[in-house]
Amino acid sequence: MKSSLSGPFLHILFLSSSAFGLTSVVSKTYIHIRSGTTWKNAQTICKTYYTDLATFYTESDLNQIKLYQYYVWIGLYRQRSEGNDWIWTNGNLADFSDEDYSRDCGTVGFDKKFYARPCGNLLFFICQKTTDAQDSPEYYFIPETKTWSQAQTYCQDNYDDLGNLDSYDENAYSVSQDFPVWIGLYKDGGSWNWSTSLSEYVNWNTESVFLVKENKTWDEALDHCRGLPSTRNLYFDLLSVQPGNEHDYVMNKVKAADTEEVWVGLRFLADEWMWVNGAEMLYADLPLCPIQGNHCGVISKKDTGSVKARNCSQKKNFLCYSYKS
Repeated sequence: MKSSLSGPFLHILFLSSSAFGLTSVVSKTYIHIRSGTTWKNAQTICKTYYTDLATFYTESDLNQIKLYQYYVWIGLYRQRSEGNDWIWTNGNLADFSDEDYSRDCGTVGFDKKFYARPCGNLLFFICQKTTDAQDSPEYYFIPETKTWSQAQTYCQDNYDDLGNLDSYDENAYSVSQDFPVWIGLYKDGGSWNWSTSLSEYVNWNTESVFLVKENKTWDEALDHCRGLPSTRNLYFDLLSVQPGNEHDYVMNKVKAADTEEVWVGLRFLADEWMWVNGAEMLYADLPLCPIQGNHCGVISKKDTGSVKARNCSQKKNFLCYSYKS
């Protein structure tokens, strides 16, 4: 992976995959971590404590994300030397209190409320700058994670100071309304890839492939396969298949379908075709720029020895397979 992928983003998404007991299903859990770090370090943490940075193949995956409250440094701090009052860096007394004396520095949250945090936390921050032509300062959201004192130094060196929000100013809050989050997508050379270790190709036993004669969209088919009950490390997925013997074997299943085409685990994401289980893409005749919506793969009863791009919202039979983790 390229080291240039690292960057100071505040939020990280972790991906966890698990199965519990005989009546369970394969499940994914996305965990939102509100600490600033680089992409590379985020991936290391994910692989150490979870599975990997998050991978998304479907809209239902994205719907599982819950992004919670975040905070950015502002010019608010507790003055220990004089009665523990909270003041702004411009010297004004702040209408704010916090009884936890381990938290001496101020932040503003997405909800426009003030919060105290330990000054050594690494957060984004807001700087302000006033020119002779202005009556009120301009505010600048800085997407670099720093401690409170580092953030103040940065603002004083490059602007005027940390943002002093002692009077309500909608402009100050509007600069921090949209935070980026790391996911497991990275560019290596000329292509984009998912980082998840789950993407390693799992070769299937031909006895494990089965046709589902239900008409579903591609997303629904993927959810159906992955939602099948798992036992003893046996899991299920939408089928990924390679040309040659594998493709020829699958055709016996395809011809038994109630639809002329069946979904397989092929999806166009981040400007390239990929199998949902990370298998190498060996089919060479897929469109490099498929028309809008035609981002999902099928195999047709009118076999041409290849896979075709179709609109993901169409409803078709589909192929699942089982594998052992």
